[in-house]
Amino acid sequence: MNNNKQQEEVVKMLIEAMREEKAPWMKPWPSGNFRLCNGVSGHRYSGINLLTLSIYPFDDPRYCTFHQAAEKGWKIKKGSKSSIVKYAAKVTKKSDDAEEDETFFINKWFRVFNFDQIEGAPTLKREEKEFNPIEECEEILKNSDVELKEAICSDRAFYDTKRDLIVLPDRSRFANEIDFYKTALHEMGHATGAKQRLNREIINFFGSKMYAFEELVAEITSFLVGRVVGCGSTPSQNNVSYLQNWIECLENDPNYIFKACRLADNAAHWILYPEERENLKYRKKK
Repeated sequence: MNNNKQQEEVVKMLIEAMREEKAPWMKPWPSGNFRLCNGVSGHRYSGINLLTLSIYPFDDPRYCTFHQAAEKGWKIKKGSKSSIVKYAAKVTKKSDDAEEDETFFINKWFRVFNFDQIEGAPTLKREEKEFNPIEECEEILKNSDVELKEAICSDRAFYDTKRDLIVLPDRSRFANEIDFYKTALHEMGHATGAKQRLNREIINFFGSKMYAFEELVAEITSFLVGRVVGCGSTPSQNNVSYLQNWIECLENDPNYIFKACRLADNAAHWILYPEERENLKYRKKK
């Protein structure tokens, strides 16, 4: 593989992940005790490989190449897309002139597939953690009109606008039940802004003022719903980075918080009262 081309691909993917708040270090929960690795060789991924592979919401921490899977008699599921990893290969060059052989490293790039994408691979053994569900919150998740996926090995929570899908780390990854539900409600707040729902401007560049505003709407939505269903209302620590932006906007425009609360109130009603969604749904003026 061309080294420059593959580096550009990795950097582009990380930039997109940061813009969409999918970067693995942007999370309000502790990292799991699993380690991403090659499921055949046992090699544990680190550095840039650990970052890029952590972006994908697979349920399995194991990967392998196409050839490794073929040698084991496993089959890659149709339509599966590979992920890219870098390996620094040690090379020794014989030299007649120098006293010692020259040693250096060259980058090699490999395409790998997650074990979730492979038929015939051994099942991952997992430890079960007790989770005490909150009935009111479970009812909200059940009545949501957006698909919600819990991924064992995901280190991120986000709303995918293209697939209309909420992705969360598995509930067992959270320190407690409250943190899981608060995170789910925050992402559900974002989902209410989809075109087919309340049609807010939710697709914005990471770090922009409009992006920060949507984060405020989602956070207030989580607060409002949380107070009703009893799952707490502590603001996400992940939003500390937006505080200065919010303060600046409030100083320049006192209506900023009122607009955010109005939109969040609509979002909370959408989440809490499914029977009222038709009345809340955005409609273009004729």
